[in-house]
Parts: sequence; C-alpha cells; structure tokens
Amino acid sequence: EIIEINIILKFHETNLEKKRSNFEITYTAIAKVDKNIKEKKEMEKIILGKIPNEVYPELENLFISLITKSGFPDVKIEKKVDFEKLYNEKFN
Repeated sequence: EIIEINIILKFHETNLEKKRSNFEITYTAIAKVDKNIKEKKEMEKIILGKIPNEVYPELENLFISLITKSGFPDVKIEKKVDFEKLYNEKFN
C-alpha cells in the first residue's frame, strides 16, 4: 500500500577542461497507494509523472541550496523538468 519514489538530480561541470565539481542529490517521496487504482498504466502515470512533478520544486530548491553553499553561487537550473510531459512522451 506504500510506495517509495526516488528522484535523482545531478550537476556536472560543463567545462570539461576544468572539471572540478560533481553534485548529486536523491530525493525520496513516500506515497500511499489508493486501493481503487487497479490499472498499471494509471499507477505508472502517478509514480512517474504526478508525484515527481509535485515534489520537484522542493527538490530543485534543496539542490540549488546545496550547490550554492558548496561555493557555486551562480549555478541556475535553466530548464524545469516536467515529469508528466516526459512520461507522456515516452509511454504514449
């Protein structure tokens, strides 16, 4: 009835000549599964799309804070991740 969802964000220095940093954060969400959801496809959409989209803003804030406090104050995430869109592109 309970599921664990792990979302991993990684940052690698893009200047390969001066590669000095590598950050990774794993954010774990615990969700209670609704007993009424019987279809695998519907469950996948919730696990791979809806829940990651809900927790992503907090994960992004934590990740940027980690990188900033590690001495990289100018790092920004330019592209927001839309997990539902990624799910739809891959599975529909």
